[in-house]
Amino acid sequence: MPSRSRKGPSRQFTTLATLVASMTLGTFLLNWIHDLTPSAATTLRSVPAASPWDRILVQCVLPNGLTIDGRARGFHHLHVARNGTVVESAAWNQSQRDARRPRAIVVAVSVEPGSSDLTPTQWQQLSHLLRRLQDRYGIPSGRVELDPGSVGGLASGTRLPQLQQMLKTR
Repeated sequence: MPSRSRKGPSRQFTTLATLVASMTLGTFLLNWIHDLTPSAATTLRSVPAASPWDRILVQCVLPNGLTIDGRARGFHHLHVARNGTVVESAAWNQSQRDARRPRAIVVAVSVEPGSSDLTPTQWQQLSHLLRRLQDRYGIPSGRVELDPGSVGGLASGTRLPQLQQMLKTR
């Protein structure tokens, strides 16, 4: 039986070379078309994600970590200290949500037991913080609230009405 031998390239080599050439040409063509299209045509990335937060809850707390009425402070995202320092909690850094108020940003504000009022620096920092959070997450003023459970024992001389008014204005 005579052996068959071909003098030209094998059929597999021809097929492989044709595939490589067509894929290379296709890649160049697609890259050229991509460079000609405007970036606005990619609409999937331009759709903003829904905000994970829809309200802000402000709690008044004592420096020892208790609320005004003696309950434990519990969960909070941000804390405004007496000197005006804003401290981010681990829950805020990890985007954790409060189980009882899953879409609320909880802001704790330290008050002294005797005066139960905010310092001028705290007023300024709290106002700035609330506006920044409202702007960033699109939270309307009507959704910024003072936790009623945390103000039960506030002194009669407090500026509680002013605080409530500040929370409602933007």
